[in-house]
Amino acid sequence: MGYGARAVNPYLAHECIKELIDKGLLDKDLHVAIEDYNSAVLHGIVKIASKMGISTIQSYQSAQIFEIIGLSTDVVSKYFTNTASRVEGIGMEEIAETVQFRHNQGLTHWGWRPIRRWTASASISCAAERTRKSTSITR
Repeated sequence: MGYGARAVNPYLAHECIKELIDKGLLDKDLHVAIEDYNSAVLHGIVKIASKMGISTIQSYQSAQIFEIIGLSTDVVSKYFTNTASRVEGIGMEEIAETVQFRHNQGLTHWGWRPIRRWTASASISCAAERTRKSTSITR
């Protein structure tokens, strides 16, 4: 949104939800699952915006209020036009190498192995919620 996006187009996510249901990895009605996803995205955006002090999307859209750190001048000028960047960093070649390495390793951005089963993910979420409640940590 800070670079001009006016909407989230969730079609790929909706297709993934359908695939999870078709494979039996998500035990939910398709329409309910998509509604839940859409609601989560909307509430997530609103929560982040409110923490940043953004009261209306109109005031934030295309504001380019960020400074880029760690990308080369070439990348910034080509993909993030008119955005401040005082710290030079990696270019497209290094970005491509990193993406290829992570893809080849089958690792996510943080270096964890992807969870193959929806039930494992749900179990982790339940355990985290139980821990949060038992330690009185609030969100």
